[in-house]
Amino acid sequence: MRPFLACLLVAVLPTALFASPEPFCEDKISRTRRLFGRPAYYDLELEFPGYLHFFGSHFSGGLEVPVLWSLAGDFEEKICDYPTFVRRLTYKFNDAEDFHGPFEATFGQGEAKLEWHESGASITGSSPIGDKTVKGKAQAL
Repeated sequence: MRPFLACLLVAVLPTALFASPEPFCEDKISRTRRLFGRPAYYDLELEFPGYLHFFGSHFSGGLEVPVLWSLAGDFEEKICDYPTFVRRLTYKFNDAEDFHGPFEATFGQGEAKLEWHESGASITGSSPIGDKTVKGKAQAL
């Protein structure tokens, strides 16, 4: 029983004391916004390889690295008649939440580009889908 208590004190107590620095973080973020107009962590843009699976007016996708979320959404109109799996896409984002909400997708000349204008996130790469520009809505699951 004593090793359990020792583990509890070593693992839980420091977490309880230092894990939720919300007032500090909020203060730091507000100072950063005053100085630069937006939080500094939004200046970091991550790029990861990924994939998308299109089927009718729906799509799903994810990264080719182990993460705990995936992407799913719908287009306003049907973009393909058969299931299409596209690899070697580049996901650019700051956080998984960047993929929530409306986006605009442009397909043409063998290229695909999905852009979330509110957050600045995007997915780019090659695609077999013909020339189209459609809007849609997505969310990270």
